[in-house]
Amino acid sequence: MDTNGVPEPRPAESNKTQAGHRLAELSIRYPVTVCMIFVSFIVLGLVSVTKIPLVLTPDITFPFIGVWVPYPNATPGQIQESIAKPLEEALSTVPHVQRLMTRSSDREVFIGMTFDWGQDVDWLRSQVREKVEQIRKELPDDVDQIFVRNWSTNDEPVVEGQIASGRDLRNAYDFIDLKIKKPLERLSGVAEVEIWGVERKEIDIYLRLDDLKRHHVDVSGLFRKMDNANLNVSLGRVLDGGLRYGAITQGSMSSLEAIRNFPVNDGGIRLAEVADI
Repeated sequence: MDTNGVPEPRPAESNKTQAGHRLAELSIRYPVTVCMIFVSFIVLGLVSVTKIPLVLTPDITFPFIGVWVPYPNATPGQIQESIAKPLEEALSTVPHVQRLMTRSSDREVFIGMTFDWGQDVDWLRSQVREKVEQIRKELPDDVDQIFVRNWSTNDEPVVEGQIASGRDLRNAYDFIDLKIKKPLERLSGVAEVEIWGVERKEIDIYLRLDDLKRHHVDVSGLFRKMDNANLNVSLGRVLDGGLRYGAITQGSMSSLEAIRNFPVNDGGIRLAEVADI
């Protein structure tokens, strides 16, 4: 009370205090109901701990499918006309396509397809493969492989390693591929192994059009001739004195000099005379 005997007003309670009072009142008035609510929360927590897996990232499959076609024997313009356009026309009819993009280079063509979220990506991938097979005959005969794949968060690398040596490893791709990559791929549970930092050995051949015309060399015939000369074909088995041997034709060009001296026609013209190698 103040000096005049009038009682002083009580301070207003805060929202938190009022909520606490209501919770206490409910607990006293309905003890069984409150206990059941808390028990339900505890049970849900235990179920979550035991049933939900512990992972670094959730398994999310992105609505994106890529089609990759390696083709090292043509220019970007030729690849665009002979491979990219037929594939684009066929893949544009796949259901639920939102966006289609194409990238062509002098070695490959890549077509990326974006779909609506919530679609069955496995079913869409089968549709893409079906469209690719339908127009396979329209593509150049020397297209060996067409890769179709999709991506998810589980595709991220789980283990990464580095290889160090006292010598230059830039030319060690074949050794790393044989001794490290292939044994790792054979391990149970390993989906994919990639090598970064070193490249496979390649020999680039740049044909000189003026020299080809002067020597009357057919380019498509030259490609077929080189493909046939670079094949190892099995001839079956040969029996000799009770022993059985496997016979093959050795057709691979194993050295740079053999490639330079490869005959391009019946007139004795060598590849080095019409191309930069």
